[in-house]
Amino acid sequence: MTRGAARLARETSQRAQAAGGADAKDADGRVRILDAAERLFDERGIDGVSLRTVTAASGHRNASAIQYHFGGRKGLVEAVLMRHRDGVELARARLLDELEQAGPIEPESAVRAALEPLVALLAEPGGRRYLRLLFQASVHPSFSDYPATAFATSMTRVVKYAGPLIDRVPANSQIPRLRLGVRLILLALADRARTIDASGATPSGTSLAALTTELTRVVIAAIVA
Repeated sequence: MTRGAARLARETSQRAQAAGGADAKDADGRVRILDAAERLFDERGIDGVSLRTVTAASGHRNASAIQYHFGGRKGLVEAVLMRHRDGVELARARLLDELEQAGPIEPESAVRAALEPLVALLAEPGGRRYLRLLFQASVHPSFSDYPATAFATSMTRVVKYAGPLIDRVPANSQIPRLRLGVRLILLALADRARTIDASGATPSGTSLAALTTELTRVVIAAIVA
């Protein structure tokens, strides 16, 4: 290798290392902002915290860090809400796949598959914060559609199998009933998350399974009542 080629290879390697370091720093800065925002939005409400407060709590010195990473408040809130979404979607897909392989899916089983991954979030602190934030979003004028749109892939499958239940409801009442069911579940989960954190006790798998059964009945009753 010539000296020129060797120097070029060395400089290219150095630039790549510098770029990799910058990417890692950016990723760390983004995570710190999300951690701070998730905690503060949960404690004070989505509208109760200034972006400056979030920036300071994340340890950033750059006042425009949130604008840089998320484009503003709306992008930050949406990024916080997305943190557990993929896990819920994957868990629902797995449950629905298992039901499909086992044979015809009963509507009640489809509803339970929709609820089980959300109820499972009650087992850890970050999941409980997320459930409270989901409920906040569901009653917030700027984010009320998030619970439906964010989980559209899995919920389309759930609604398909829950069709016999939904068909009992007049056509003009179906969407309002489904929204009511979602709102009731998110309220119940957010309330249970607060109760668990206040008690300091970790819920058992048995209690979470019982809660899933109870909430399945609540959703079905809200839809077909």
